[in-house]
Amino acid sequence: MSQKLNELSLIESTKAAFSFIFNPESFNGHYCVGDAIIFYYKATIIPAIITALLYALMGFAFASYISTMIQKFTGFLILPLLGSILGFIFGVVYLLILIPLGIIINSAIVHLFSKIIFRVFNKNFSRTVTAFTLSTFPLVFFIWVFPIPLLGSLISILIGIWEFIILIISMARQQEVSGLRAFGGIILPEIILIVIFIIIGLLLFIG
Repeated sequence: MSQKLNELSLIESTKAAFSFIFNPESFNGHYCVGDAIIFYYKATIIPAIITALLYALMGFAFASYISTMIQKFTGFLILPLLGSILGFIFGVVYLLILIPLGIIINSAIVHLFSKIIFRVFNKNFSRTVTAFTLSTFPLVFFIWVFPIPLLGSLISILIGIWEFIILIISMARQQEVSGLRAFGGIILPEIILIVIFIIIGLLLFIG
């Protein structure tokens, strides 16, 4: 894989990201936060459009079924169209807004604890963002299967595991630490936050 990912075209970026999820150890590049996010958008725009269109079709089919079931004849033409629009909007918003936002937030939390507080990581914030960015691509390319009954639930679990494995590999390479330290640096902040939320919840419940 070319290390100058920020110089790749839209299609080349998409191909590079798709190739990466099957061979995460092939990538060793380091980028600033801006370049990492730009690469995410360049690699995601085509899958996002395809996903949004598929979600639009699914939304139309689901809304048509509901419309028929509840026998709202006056809304038969409107409800399926609304479902299609909502499906398309969800696909676009989730991939192009919510995931990048999640990348920045998760990177900030993990980096705060693992680099600044516990000194588990060695490198700067941009390396953490790059690792999280790369780990999202299994979801980017296969999110369209999630609405499929039964199969979607199973695949979503497998993709979650797949993403986590890629995140460990990417974080170890980006922060130049062992896989075990990368695992600890990723999971420790999550455990701490869960404990904090539990304590807050108990205090609110008791109070």
